[in-house]
Amino acid sequence: MKNGRILHQRDFVLMTAGTGLSALGDQMGWMAVLWLVMTHSESSAQMGVAGLCYGLPSVAAGLLAGVLVDRFSALRLMVLDNVGQGLLFVTIPMLYRMHVLPFWLLCVLLMCAGTLSPLTSVGAMTVLPNLVPNELLSKANAWDEALWQGAYLTGPLIGGALIAATGASIAILVDGLSFWACALCLVFVKHAPAGARCGDNQPRSRTNRFVDDIVIGVKGLLSLKVVLAITLVALALNLACGQLDVSLPLLVHREWHRGGATLGILWTAYGVGSLVGTTVMTFIKTDVCRGLWMSAMIAGMGGSLSLITLVRGFWLAVLLMWTAGLCFGPYAPLARTIVQEQVSEGLRGRVFGIRTAAIGAGVPLGSLLAGGMLRRMSPSTWIGVTGAGILCVAVVMLAVHDIRISDASTR
Repeated sequence: MKNGRILHQRDFVLMTAGTGLSALGDQMGWMAVLWLVMTHSESSAQMGVAGLCYGLPSVAAGLLAGVLVDRFSALRLMVLDNVGQGLLFVTIPMLYRMHVLPFWLLCVLLMCAGTLSPLTSVGAMTVLPNLVPNELLSKANAWDEALWQGAYLTGPLIGGALIAATGASIAILVDGLSFWACALCLVFVKHAPAGARCGDNQPRSRTNRFVDDIVIGVKGLLSLKVVLAITLVALALNLACGQLDVSLPLLVHREWHRGGATLGILWTAYGVGSLVGTTVMTFIKTDVCRGLWMSAMIAGMGGSLSLITLVRGFWLAVLLMWTAGLCFGPYAPLARTIVQEQVSEGLRGRVFGIRTAAIGAGVPLGSLLAGGMLRRMSPSTWIGVTGAGILCVAVVMLAVHDIRISDASTR
């Protein structure tokens, strides 16, 4: 009956509902941003640059976010992030409708949004273990992931319909409003601690304190072999996801000659599979041999994407996207639970911040790489190459002893 107990955790429900609303807006908004760039420039390179502008600032900002979360109230920082990003993503469609949104200004706004985003991603991972009892942590992560996958499921479908009916700017506007809805939910979360004050009390400059905190976080991450290995795997997977952000819209537009609704169907199929996979895994005992479970999930995703290069029918591609989501959906909550168990509370903000910075580099770099490679090969072929790369990650992960044996006994 742990699932029922989770729903009685008021603060967890509020935080998860808020971040879920924001995730729903993100799925619509980011797809709309890339669609807007693609239809106005017909340039895969500009799509890659747009992804880089949003994702790359979060790499450096993730380091600062980790320190701030350990020093101040994580919830207040999350509210600040969502209010700020909401303002930015509301501004984008307003400027676009006024015909005063050149590509360079869009990139600046995306950079500002990317700089703020780690405050919520790092803060949520840090706060979650304090909102639920220890025995419910795994279930809480699974519920959080299931809600996110629900957003992943419905977001592209709604976003594709909005793009087809009213244009990309409306979908971006809804994304901005979703950030404000998230901030409102977070305001009512009361029970998380105000933030640990890391470091000693000796007078030091802010720069020295920041450097010392980063060094402590890096040492903490390097000392936890399982956490380090999972972080490197996540970096590789984000690199692949960044490539899909660019290659899928081009597959729909260039090879299939279809519109935004078709792109929404593809991502919705992936979301349906992810939601089903995550839900099923909440009823399966995965406390033993969790590394083997995660390796199998990654292999299933990579194999499904690899086959896209061989199929010619649209609905076969939809089925493969569904299968990829089904296999990979449960991976994130399982990996996140292991990391939260391994990292002590006093180090969570800094270690999670460093992880966010490292992992965050994957998506923009993947988008940039795809933008260049898609000048030389078809989108379907590049998606197949991406799937093959994910399969290689699964093989490497299976070979890493520290991950393979990670189970409940390592807590």
